Amino acid sequence: MPRRTFWVAAGVVAGLCLGLLGRPAAAGGKYYIRIADTQEPPDLKSGLLDEAKKLLREELARRPEFVLELKDAPPDSDPDALAAELKKRNLKGYKVFVRLTHVGTEILPPRPGRRYRQVQATVRASIIGISIPSQVMALGGDGESSSATEFSGKPDDREVAQLKHDALADALSQAVDKALLKLAQGFMTPPSEKPRKKK
Repeated sequence: MPRRTFWVAAGVVAGLCLGLLGRPAAAGGKYYIRIADTQEPPDLKSGLLDEAKKLLREELARRPEFVLELKDAPPDSDPDALAAELKKRNLKGYKVFVRLTHVGTEILPPRPGRRYRQVQATVRASIIGISIPSQVMALGGDGESSSATEFSGKPDDREVAQLKHDALADALSQAVDKALLKLAQGFMTPPSEKPRKKK
């Protein structure tokens, strides 16, 4: 039986972001990125840690704003030299990683007019960036996506793995879109709330 895949994408980027990202990119990169290991809560155990890191690299590599390789770049252990090199090249540096917050699957009833049930995978992920070399929280974005396919009998493990892969890739694309918007606007940390006086 032919299988069809249906997409449900949540966390749609606002029209302002779409307009920004649709403009031609300036020549040359703006942001130097070092990708750190993926994080997830101890109870999640998604099995997607390495895959998320790989997909983030692929997503960033498609964006001309990001520089992933810097020839003869000083190591992190020499922050002053690295800062000087980035300044010379007119680049802002960030250490970026993926944080997976939800990876799950569920069985859904057939769509109207269809015969077969669906298996759906949903992924929620955030990307977080720490400035280099000052180690300050400097960028972030999140995304959520679901991917589903019809099945008869029992869902195939390989198809479920592919659904998770597709949902993760789309969630990371959303997260990078939002991070780019925040970089363009200037990342702002919310002011701390003043303690309230007890009555």
